[in-house]
Amino acid sequence: MKITDPVAMNGYLTIYKKFEDGSLEYVIKDDPNVITYDSRRVHLQYLWDYANAPRDELSGFKIGNGGAVGDDTQGNNNVKVVTPDPKGTDLFSPIPLVNDAIIATPSNPVTLPDEVYLQIVFTISQDEANGFKINECGLFKESGKMFNHKTFISIEKNESFSLVFDWKLRYV
Repeated sequence: MKITDPVAMNGYLTIYKKFEDGSLEYVIKDDPNVITYDSRRVHLQYLWDYANAPRDELSGFKIGNGGAVGDDTQGNNNVKVVTPDPKGTDLFSPIPLVNDAIIATPSNPVTLPDEVYLQIVFTISQDEANGFKINECGLFKESGKMFNHKTFISIEKNESFSLVFDWKLRYV
């Protein structure tokens, strides 16, 4: 990246199953998502009116089962992934979670001088959300407002694995 390159902030999501033996099964890898218009406006306000920009940090995560319609049984692929609305304020159909904590880590300017991102990781444990078909997720701010929204083909959650969501918000 050069100083003259056009700059945009984009979110990329990787989802993988983590099994008890430590093995991983990737479901989605570096797939883009929708960052809400409200979040984009607040982010830009930091650049031109920092003193008056609202402080509204990322604070939690939600999953849901309203991000895809149709059935993928017996080899029939009749599933349609619903497109997220950048004006949206919540997931289409949230699933209640006990733990919605996120871990946020910025990129390291020494080891990765040409990378600028914030990595956010969220894990659904083996004991949580079992029996649900998860097909949407989003990051949420302290105010409760949705930051971004991602929909995908359903992942049927069961107790044999934890489900890890690894989000990178990048300047590209």
